[in-house]
Amino acid sequence: MTKTSWDAGEKAAGERDDAPTCASLDPACYDPSILFVAEIGAVHRQWQAAMDYQLRDQGLTHVRWITLWRIAESQAALNQTDLARQVGIESSTLVRQLDALEERGLIERVVDKDRRARRIRLTPAAQPVIELVKVTASRLCREVMAGVDPAQMAQSTELLHAMRARLRDRVAAPADGSGGE
Repeated sequence: MTKTSWDAGEKAAGERDDAPTCASLDPACYDPSILFVAEIGAVHRQWQAAMDYQLRDQGLTHVRWITLWRIAESQAALNQTDLARQVGIESSTLVRQLDALEERGLIERVVDKDRRARRIRLTPAAQPVIELVKVTASRLCREVMAGVDPAQMAQSTELLHAMRARLRDRVAAPADGSGGE
């Protein structure tokens, strides 16, 4: 059996002894789980692009609509650090986006108990925009998922939840790598 350049000799938990390996960069030689995860990334990028295209006339970029979505989802005012983490961007990047959303009257920054911190919350003017994002996402989902078996979708969702939990555990693990492995 040919070893790959990334094969360090030890098998990952759950990896089969008979798993094919080869030195080629041919995708047929990749572990199917790598192809699966790569496909998740590709679908995510295409989803963002499709949503951005649908919402472009509203002046909503991915970061802006996902920011509004996350605030609405929380049903409470969020601090900037938590919101940046949920959106997946740096706090400094979020500040520019919040400035633009505040300028449009869609969010407001309110003083926290701490007085040094500000919490972000939606304004009533954001409700129709949030509804537009929801309707757009629902329509796109229906188009993309047309003909997919609901049981298969549920099973896939379950798998993705498990993957996300494992990744979250890895990120939360101690720096020495001893976290849960």
